Amino acid sequence: MPIYAEKMLIETGIGVNYGGSIGANISKPINSEIELFVGSGIFSSNVGYTAGSRYYISNSTRLIVNYGTNTLIGEATFEGLNFGADYFSTNGWAIGLMYSKVRVSNIFKQSPGKIGISLGYRW
Repeated sequence: MPIYAEKMLIETGIGVNYGGSIGANISKPINSEIELFVGSGIFSSNVGYTAGSRYYISNSTRLIVNYGTNTLIGEATFEGLNFGADYFSTNGWAIGLMYSKVRVSNIFKQSPGKIGISLGYRW
């Protein structure tokens, strides 16, 4: 894990890792390889959320699993499981690919899933 393993960290960005189209999360490392995070963001005029964990394969590669808001249909938001990986640079930027499994209400059909890009910056 990068050198800041002992303190709370803030990331801002776009994508499901940040709770919506744009948002932020706060994370807390629990050991040298794993950190837990929660976040909130904006999906159109709705508020989204995310909660999950990151596992550091190396100082620059992270595996991510989270649950939260990942789809907007009309004005309704839906939640689901998201997982993927990202590249974390030493200057604070992170870019990744996330697979989202969408759980929707009985009104809409189950989505087969989608792949999205996340982009963020760690302060």
